[in-house]
Amino acid sequence: MNILIAPDKFKGTLSALEASQIIAAEIKIPGANPILLPMADGGEGTARAVASHLSMERRTLPASDPLMRPIPGGASYYINPASREVAIDSSTVIGLGLVSDIPGSPLRRTSFPLGRFISDIMATESPSLLYIGVGGTATTDAGAGMLQALGYKFFSGGRMITEPILPTMFPHIDRAVPPAHLDLPPIKALADVSVPLTAPSSSPSSLTFASQKGATPADIDYLRSALGHWASLFKPTGSNFDGAGGGLGHALAILGARLTYGAREILAMSHPDTLSPDVVITGEGSVDEQTSLGKVVGTMADYCDSRHIPCIIIGGRISLDFNSAKVALAISTQQYPPHGCLNSSKAKSRLTAASRDACEWIKQNVQLSSI
Repeated sequence: MNILIAPDKFKGTLSALEASQIIAAEIKIPGANPILLPMADGGEGTARAVASHLSMERRTLPASDPLMRPIPGGASYYINPASREVAIDSSTVIGLGLVSDIPGSPLRRTSFPLGRFISDIMATESPSLLYIGVGGTATTDAGAGMLQALGYKFFSGGRMITEPILPTMFPHIDRAVPPAHLDLPPIKALADVSVPLTAPSSSPSSLTFASQKGATPADIDYLRSALGHWASLFKPTGSNFDGAGGGLGHALAILGARLTYGAREILAMSHPDTLSPDVVITGEGSVDEQTSLGKVVGTMADYCDSRHIPCIIIGGRISLDFNSAKVALAISTQQYPPHGCLNSSKAKSRLTAASRDACEWIKQNVQLSSI
């Protein structure tokens, strides 16, 4: 029996690789063959996942965070020295974890460091193809800062804005001018959600995730108007991913990037059908209504459903609004001790217990003849 173990990270506690290893250690079925496939969905860990499939090595360059502070030790990216393909995570330079020491409104954060990071990689590596993980950002600036760092000029009343652009400036910007020459390689942008830049409050958009970045209801109301004005400065992109990464998807579409679901792209790189899975175990920290928008669990559930393979999900928490129609078994680690404030040690203990129950379910529900 081939058991494909393909979780995402359990954010803040366990990496996708750590989660895979913990689950695999509890698969104690004679003849079972656990196959580890750590996943990512376009957020943190995406570049590493791409690198594992494309024989890339890790390198580092100096970089700044969304508040324009130097990042100690710089920021990492991955490159295949032969093909010159490069993979980066946006969250490496503009991720939410980089500003956790200064909680506050995302209106004061910029994606400018990402544009500078891309520019520095271009100068250092001359990449033939650039993979960019879009999710996990601390910003809501629609990638305006990134565009500015790559040479776009923005004007307010005839004055060119020279300081890094922030969302607070959007209503005053009346013109956007692209650089005369922007020599970028093909970009494949891997997104964790497919949502528009803006939408009515009852519909998903980039603003659906703004509160997770510290935005207040007043901030969100402001951004709905400000982002609408910002988008009017450009031709419609025609992309379904404009709202990914706090609107970073919109800017990447302007640059001509090909945007796609990160989890689907990474799954395709692994050629899962060649692994002949009989059961799939997936999971991540939070399983909820957003899971079906392009997250790892939703992607794996779709894959299993299309091939009539039992899918088991393990979530750090599983919300009541999660649609489990394509899932054979859903287990929340919250039901297991130790209880209280979560850390890596407690998360490991809970995931271990949940994995044992998943193993028991397989023993009882998957035909032994397939072993």
